[in-house]
Amino acid sequence: MDEFTVNIQGIRLDDFILSQHHEFTNITLYKFLKANRIKVNGRKVPLNTRLDKGDTVRLYMPSNDGPKYLRAREELDIVYEDDSVLIIDKPAGIIIETPDDSVIDTLVNRVKLRHVKAGGEESSAPRLCHRLDTGTSGLVIFAKTKEAEDAMTELMKRKQLNKEYLTITFGRPSKSEAQLINYIVKYPEQSKVRVYDKIVDGAKQAVLDYSVVEHSGRLSLLRVHLVTGRTHQIRAQLAYIGCPVLGDGKYGNNVANREYKFKYQALCAYRLTFPKSVPQVLKGVSGKTFCGKLPWYVNQFNNKELK
Repeated sequence: MDEFTVNIQGIRLDDFILSQHHEFTNITLYKFLKANRIKVNGRKVPLNTRLDKGDTVRLYMPSNDGPKYLRAREELDIVYEDDSVLIIDKPAGIIIETPDDSVIDTLVNRVKLRHVKAGGEESSAPRLCHRLDTGTSGLVIFAKTKEAEDAMTELMKRKQLNKEYLTITFGRPSKSEAQLINYIVKYPEQSKVRVYDKIVDGAKQAVLDYSVVEHSGRLSLLRVHLVTGRTHQIRAQLAYIGCPVLGDGKYGNNVANREYKFKYQALCAYRLTFPKSVPQVLKGVSGKTFCGKLPWYVNQFNNKELK
């Protein structure tokens, strides 16, 4: 980041930056502004803004130097926040994190950037408590302290956190509601899982409950409650019963996906409900239910635009 103090009263923002960076062009400035890389006194303002003497201008340079999270985007849809917990509504297409930090604009990096820009240390940034697939949208929980992280981990381990998903499937389940109990084996080299009806080597039990909200032509809107939290569980189990998630390129019907022009799977972690009995550090979320935004495809389904 480059920081400058304005010493000329009334100079335009674009003229001031060009006086400091002679290699820049007006196109460069426009791209910087569009990427939210120019701030005056901490705020984004138009390039034709007249500056006052003493104003602070910051340029967030797209450099390969320094921590990668500094180059993440700043957009975050915060659903809830207190001293212990941060809940974010993640859009489809955003990667949660990568083990080698090979992707810069991840949800974890966005959260880290926000924390550091607010004056926090990188080491104390909120900790990710669970994951969603890149193509899945919805609520993601971060813990802001180690104590909160441990408490949240224990809630999930005891299956006391109720996670509800909304999804549109290509096909109609044979039952309006049911519990699916299967066994899932991960194949990391293929980045896929395989579903079985019985225990096999390396398998873990996968359990979910679903109920059909409504049908529309060849499609069904389902409400899904996760009992276990296995990799690709909802997508794989629903595909196994012949009702793949619409838009799922890995387990779904690619002919249907192309027909409906879905870029990501129609799957959203829509609702989180916390139990009333929680450790003191989680008192802010005790007994509360949080909902994300209804995805566009649910609204289209309800309006009979998808069928």
